[in-house]
Amino acid sequence: MQKRFAMFLSIVFLFAAVPVLNAQTARIENEHADTSAFPTISIQFDLRSAPGGELVDTLTSADVNVLEGQQLMGGELHPAQPADGIAYVVLVDTSGSMTRLLPEIQAGLQKLVDSLGEKDRMALVRCDDSVEVVRPLTADHADLKSALDQLTPRGTTTQLYLGAYRSIELFAQPGVQARRILLIVSDGHDEGTAYTLDDCISKAKQAGANVIGLGVTIGEKKYLLNLERMAELTSGFYSAIDAGQSWTEKIALVPRHARSRVVFTWTSNLPQNGQKHQVRLQVTYGGAAVFKDIQIEAPLAPPPPAIPWWRQWQIWTAVATAILVISAVLFFIFQRNKKRRKEMEDLKKKLEEGAAKQSETEKRLGEKLDAVSQGIGDLRKAPAAPAIIGQAAPPSSQPPAASSPVQKRKTVFQSGSTAVPETKYRGGIIEVLTGPLQGSHLPLPPGRVTLGRSPENQIVVDDEKASSLHAAISSHDGLFWLEDQNSTNGTYINEGPRLTGRIQLINGMQIRIGGTRFLFRGEA
Repeated sequence: MQKRFAMFLSIVFLFAAVPVLNAQTARIENEHADTSAFPTISIQFDLRSAPGGELVDTLTSADVNVLEGQQLMGGELHPAQPADGIAYVVLVDTSGSMTRLLPEIQAGLQKLVDSLGEKDRMALVRCDDSVEVVRPLTADHADLKSALDQLTPRGTTTQLYLGAYRSIELFAQPGVQARRILLIVSDGHDEGTAYTLDDCISKAKQAGANVIGLGVTIGEKKYLLNLERMAELTSGFYSAIDAGQSWTEKIALVPRHARSRVVFTWTSNLPQNGQKHQVRLQVTYGGAAVFKDIQIEAPLAPPPPAIPWWRQWQIWTAVATAILVISAVLFFIFQRNKKRRKEMEDLKKKLEEGAAKQSETEKRLGEKLDAVSQGIGDLRKAPAAPAIIGQAAPPSSQPPAASSPVQKRKTVFQSGSTAVPETKYRGGIIEVLTGPLQGSHLPLPPGRVTLGRSPENQIVVDDEKASSLHAAISSHDGLFWLEDQNSTNGTYINEGPRLTGRIQLINGMQIRIGGTRFLFRGEA
């Protein structure tokens, strides 16, 4: 049982490790980011199936995405067709060892010339005992084919590194396309030049050229490692051509490699702050994820466009006009409020003066009323019997009766009315003469009873001219007083003038509120 379980785990681990192994073999090369159309960003890159192997040209948009921080960004993938074409430099080993293979190599290279696009250019360089630039970069296909036909073997040595260095220098000419391919056909053996393999690799990287090495296996195969290393370190590819293999078929891989580069484009969410940000380019190939971290420099946000002077003048004119209008409105409001404050102060002053005059008038009126009241009291006193001089009082058989004391009454004065005696009652009743409660007799309990249209009153007056709280009747110590409560239409007694202040109710007085009449009856 344990053996079966261990075997099961081994199988699971094997299948789980396959994508990891694939991820280690495939790799992303020649990546280049373009942020000129930010926030749209484009990354050109090559996906190589294995180190030194062929480039992958079967990717789709679903296979590629970009990770910005924690956000996965999708986009579109399309071939990176150079707008200005491709520059090819072909370096052919024409030493004596290549005599037998040279015709077949020439035929394959002529096929390569036929595959060139309208904007592509090609140069031809040969190396043997010396190095010769047979044709500089040109778009003349016929001339290139003629030059290929004229290649013949010569010499006994190969100046390979010198030939590679001189070939790379051709890319430094003005107007050379950005996509640059150096094709080397050789056995990889350099025989005594002033340059090294590292010199050629450094020069190729500096020129942005990819080296494609087609190795001839007729000599010692250990020298082919030079071509393989040069191709791998410059993001090119290497392929050995053994005896019996087709050179035409192998050389046909060159334009396919040159055009296998792809461009992935997406809309970025990176801040436009002029700083560098790291994004991760992820490619799914062979069931595994291949990724590479790339530095993206987001451009600064463009400054706002400059405002022309005439537009600035219009803006400042509008601002000045707005300030003037607002100032005028505020000044008008200030003056109006100032005028209203002065009117209020004048009105307050007049009211204070009126109140002072009214207080003085009331004081004088009170003094006069007190004098009148005193006079009335004196008149009510019984006059003394006249004395008859010299005549005696007649005799009487009964003792004289004690004289009854005179009952004193207070006199209450109502503004605008005559004085009435202060009469006390044991109780009071309001009889309704008109209105919905006509004929009702409503007792007046001690304290305060309110009359009005609101249901909260003790006596509800169902009259549209009655206020919510219209009047109040107060009783204390046998006295009943009626007082208007600042009603809208007023309270009236015996059809007299509108009631102001309060008045003592006397038996038989009629009270009118709106169209409703009441009769006060005091219980003696």
